[in-house]
Amino acid sequence: MAREHQRREHKQIDVNQVLDYLNRAFDKASEPYGPRSKAVREGSAKKPGPPKGSKLYEYQIEFCYLIDNIERGPRYMRPKVIQAANDLINGMVEDAVS
Repeated sequence: MAREHQRREHKQIDVNQVLDYLNRAFDKASEPYGPRSKAVREGSAKKPGPPKGSKLYEYQIEFCYLIDNIERGPRYMRPKVIQAANDLINGMVEDAVS
């Protein structure tokens, strides 16, 4: 029984370490999109209106939801959400290259 408990401990995910990695990777992947202050575009003279988000803004929103799910979601969903966050970062890199 003690051996089974030890195996479970090894399988647990270190959330802080994963979040540090994901935040660094997202920061690096967002560099080609320009400064973060430009994430929300203001309405132009031709099309006045409320501010609209850029592609970087959309990625930031999606990433925030994924991080929230990793931190506060159920443990059994963490591997799936971590994979989704990695896929989002990879998609950002591919989108910036093309």
